Amino acid sequence: MNFWKIQIKKQILIITALIISVLVSIHQTVKARQDSEKVTLGKTYYRNFLVDNVYHSKKNGDIHYNVYFPDSYDGKKKMALYITLPGYQGLYFQGVAQNLKTEDFGFEAMKYNSNMIILAPQLDDWGQTSANQTIALTKYFHLCG
Repeated sequence: MNFWKIQIKKQILIITALIISVLVSIHQTVKARQDSEKVTLGKTYYRNFLVDNVYHSKKNGDIHYNVYFPDSYDGKKKMALYITLPGYQGLYFQGVAQNLKTEDFGFEAMKYNSNMIILAPQLDDWGQTSANQTIALTKYFHLCG
């Protein structure tokens, strides 16, 4: 099996774990806390994405992410959330916004729905840590959006 097939299989496993966990969590009662100390916002943009934001999760540590909010976003109306997970060159230790600079998934998603939030986490590995961080970040955006 070649390198790229292995990487694709890893991505599929992470996505599958994420989908199952999100579906389970939807059935749980969770109270959102709008605590401004939970997120440190980035200061720069790359192709309309605010980059190097950090969600400070008590359980999962600091979770770095990039996010795109459409012009129509006002914080009052719920919007679709699209999440693009990093591939081979998109982990945080490889550089801020490296996932956006080497992968077009987030930008392609904009073409399909101009009124959705696009979340591009920059995770730490391709294993359980990143799966847990992705779930935590998804829950945070689900509760705040």
